[in-house]
Amino acid sequence: IIGRFILQYLPTRVQLLTRLKRSLNSGGVVIFQEIDNSGASEFPRSKLFSDVREWIASAFEATGSVYDMGALLPRTFVEAGLPRPQMISMGRVESGPDTPYYEFLTDVLRSVLPVLHQIGRPTPETIGVDTMADRLRDDAIAHTLTLYSSRVVSAWTKVE
Repeated sequence: IIGRFILQYLPTRVQLLTRLKRSLNSGGVVIFQEIDNSGASEFPRSKLFSDVREWIASAFEATGSVYDMGALLPRTFVEAGLPRPQMISMGRVESGPDTPYYEFLTDVLRSVLPVLHQIGRPTPETIGVDTMADRLRDDAIAHTLTLYSSRVVSAWTKVE
C-alpha cells in the first residue's frame, strides 16, 4: 500500500489504514509520504515569512486538513494496528535571489485564499498576493535569510 500526500486530507485516515491493511498478506509493505510543516522556518526570523506560514496553516485547520501530517505518521500507523514505521525526512534549505521557494510559497498562499476569505482572514488585497513572491525575495535578500522548507516525511512498515 503506497500513498503520497493524501492522509493529511482524510478525516478518517486511521480507519482507512485499518481497512487497507486487511488486504495485505504477511510481509506486505505500507509506505506513506506526507508533508510536515512544523520545521518550516527562516533564520533569522522574518515577520513576513511567519505571517505567510500562519495564514496557510489557518486555512488548513479551517478545512480539517492536517498541516503537519508527516509528524503524525507514527501515531497514525500504530493507531491503525500497523507496526511502528521506520522513517526518514528531507527538506530543502534555500537562500538568495534565485530559489523558486518564493514563488512556491506564494502559490500555496494563493491556493488557500478562498478559505482565508471564508474564515474572515486577510483578503487577497490586504495580503498583496500578486507581489508576495517579490516581497519574500526582497526580505530574504535584505536580511540574508536561510530558508528551511517543509519536510517531506516518508514512513514504511512491514505487516507480519
